Amino acid sequence: MIYGYIIATASGILLRYRFFGKFMETKENDVSLLASGLTALLSFFNMVSDDHLETVAGEKYRIFIASRGELIFAVLSDKLDVMAKSVANKYVSLLIERIRELGIDLSVFIEGVINKAFGDIFARLDEEIEELNKQAGDVKYIL
Repeated sequence: MIYGYIIATASGILLRYRFFGKFMETKENDVSLLASGLTALLSFFNMVSDDHLETVAGEKYRIFIASRGELIFAVLSDKLDVMAKSVANKYVSLLIERIRELGIDLSVFIEGVINKAFGDIFARLDEEIEELNKQAGDVKYIL
Protein backbone atom coordinates (compact mmCIF):
# COMPACT_ATOMS: atom_id res chain seq x y z
CA MET A 1 0.00 0.00 0.00
CA ILE A 2 1.16 3.52 -0.74
CA TYR A 3 0.69 5.83 2.24
CA GLY A 4 1.70 9.11 0.69
CA TYR A 5 4.12 11.18 -1.29
CA ILE A 6 6.18 14.32 -1.08
CA ILE A 7 7.28 16.45 -4.01
CA ALA A 8 10.04 18.93 -3.20
CA THR A 9 12.78 20.90 -4.88
CA ALA A 10 16.40 19.84 -4.55
CA SER A 11 16.84 22.80 -2.20
CA GLY A 12 14.20 21.36 0.15
CA ILE A 13 11.19 23.53 -0.72
CA LEU A 14 8.00 21.49 -0.33
CA LEU A 15 5.88 21.74 -3.48
CA ARG A 16 3.14 19.23 -2.73
CA TYR A 17 2.35 16.35 -0.45
CA ARG A 18 -0.53 14.01 0.22
CA PHE A 19 -0.95 11.14 2.64
CA PHE A 20 -3.53 8.35 2.65
CA GLY A 21 -4.96 5.98 5.23
CA LYS A 22 -3.47 6.10 8.71
CA PHE A 23 -1.01 8.83 7.72
CA MET A 24 -3.69 11.34 6.57
CA GLU A 25 -3.35 13.48 9.68
CA THR A 26 0.31 14.29 9.01
CA LYS A 27 0.94 18.00 9.56
CA GLU A 28 2.58 20.26 6.98
CA ASN A 29 5.33 21.33 9.41
CA ASP A 30 6.32 17.68 9.86
CA VAL A 31 6.24 17.11 6.10
CA SER A 32 8.41 20.20 5.52
CA LEU A 33 10.97 18.80 7.96
CA LEU A 34 10.85 15.45 6.18
CA ALA A 35 11.37 17.16 2.79
CA SER A 36 14.38 19.02 4.19
CA GLY A 37 15.74 15.83 5.72
CA LEU A 38 15.38 13.89 2.45
CA THR A 39 17.11 16.71 0.61
CA ALA A 40 19.98 16.66 3.09
CA LEU A 41 20.23 12.86 2.90
CA LEU A 42 20.30 12.93 -0.92
CA SER A 43 22.93 15.69 -0.91
CA PHE A 44 25.10 13.77 1.54
CA PHE A 45 24.76 10.53 -0.42
CA ASN A 46 25.67 12.29 -3.67
CA MET A 47 28.70 13.92 -2.02
CA VAL A 48 30.19 10.69 -0.68
CA SER A 49 29.14 8.36 -3.48
CA ASP A 50 28.79 8.23 -7.24
CA ASP A 51 25.59 6.22 -6.80
CA HIS A 52 21.96 7.38 -6.47
CA LEU A 53 19.99 6.91 -3.27
CA GLU A 54 16.68 5.28 -4.17
CA THR A 55 15.33 3.76 -0.99
CA VAL A 56 15.25 4.47 2.71
CA ALA A 57 13.86 1.39 4.47
CA GLY A 58 12.59 0.68 7.93
CA GLU A 59 11.19 -2.46 9.48
CA LYS A 60 7.64 -1.97 8.10
CA TYR A 61 7.85 0.93 5.65
CA ARG A 62 10.10 2.31 3.00
CA ILE A 63 10.50 5.57 1.15
CA PHE A 64 11.28 5.30 -2.54
CA ILE A 65 13.01 8.43 -3.88
CA ALA A 66 13.03 9.50 -7.52
CA SER A 67 15.26 12.51 -8.03
CA ARG A 68 15.67 14.23 -11.38
CA GLY A 69 17.27 17.62 -11.85
CA GLU A 70 15.79 20.02 -9.32
CA LEU A 71 12.88 17.76 -8.37
CA ILE A 72 12.58 15.14 -5.63
CA PHE A 73 9.63 12.77 -5.49
CA ALA A 74 9.40 10.51 -2.45
CA VAL A 75 6.76 7.82 -1.95
CA LEU A 76 6.04 6.20 1.44
CA SER A 77 4.79 2.63 1.17
CA ASP A 78 4.71 -0.75 2.82
CA LYS A 79 8.13 -2.34 2.73
CA LEU A 80 6.91 -5.01 0.29
CA ASP A 81 4.95 -2.69 -2.03
CA VAL A 82 6.15 -2.94 -5.63
CA MET A 83 4.24 0.00 -7.12
CA ALA A 84 5.90 2.89 -5.24
CA LYS A 85 8.96 2.93 -7.48
CA SER A 86 6.84 2.84 -10.64
CA VAL A 87 4.56 5.65 -9.44
CA ALA A 88 7.50 7.84 -8.38
CA ASN A 89 9.38 7.38 -11.66
CA LYS A 90 6.28 7.92 -13.78
CA TYR A 91 5.19 11.14 -12.11
CA VAL A 92 8.62 12.68 -11.62
CA SER A 93 9.07 12.28 -15.39
CA LEU A 94 5.69 13.90 -16.11
CA LEU A 95 6.49 16.80 -13.79
CA ILE A 96 9.97 17.35 -15.26
CA GLU A 97 8.48 17.32 -18.76
CA ARG A 98 5.92 19.97 -17.74
CA ILE A 99 8.62 22.08 -16.06
CA ARG A 100 10.60 22.08 -19.31
CA GLU A 101 7.51 22.80 -21.45
CA LEU A 102 6.49 25.79 -19.35
CA GLY A 103 10.00 26.98 -18.51
CA ILE A 104 9.27 26.97 -14.79
CA ASP A 105 12.10 27.97 -12.46
CA LEU A 106 11.73 25.90 -9.28
CA SER A 107 14.08 28.21 -7.39
CA VAL A 108 11.23 30.73 -7.39
CA PHE A 109 8.34 29.02 -5.63
CA ILE A 110 4.89 30.53 -6.09
CA GLU A 111 2.17 28.21 -4.88
CA GLY A 112 -0.50 29.43 -7.29
CA VAL A 113 1.80 28.92 -10.27
CA ILE A 114 2.72 25.40 -9.13
CA ASN A 115 -0.92 24.40 -8.64
CA LYS A 116 -1.97 25.89 -11.98
CA ALA A 117 0.94 24.31 -13.87
CA PHE A 118 0.71 20.85 -12.30
CA GLY A 119 -2.87 20.55 -10.99
CA ASP A 120 -3.91 18.02 -13.63
CA ILE A 121 -0.85 15.86 -12.95
CA PHE A 122 -1.43 16.04 -9.18
CA ALA A 123 -5.07 14.97 -9.68
CA ARG A 124 -4.06 11.98 -11.84
CA LEU A 125 -1.40 11.01 -9.31
CA ASP A 126 -3.87 11.06 -6.42
CA GLU A 127 -6.43 9.05 -8.40
CA GLU A 128 -3.83 6.46 -9.42
CA ILE A 129 -2.60 5.98 -5.85
CA GLU A 130 -6.15 5.66 -4.53
CA GLU A 131 -6.92 3.02 -7.19
CA LEU A 132 -3.68 1.11 -6.50
CA ASN A 133 -4.44 1.15 -2.78
CA LYS A 134 -7.97 -0.11 -3.43
CA GLN A 135 -6.56 -2.94 -5.54
CA ALA A 136 -3.93 -3.72 -2.89
CA GLY A 137 -6.68 -3.88 -0.26
CA ASP A 138 -8.54 -6.41 -2.39
CA VAL A 139 -5.49 -8.68 -2.68
CA LYS A 140 -5.08 -11.29 0.04
CA TYR A 141 -1.52 -12.31 0.75
CA ILE A 142 -0.49 -15.78 1.86
CA LEU A 143 2.78 -15.80 3.76
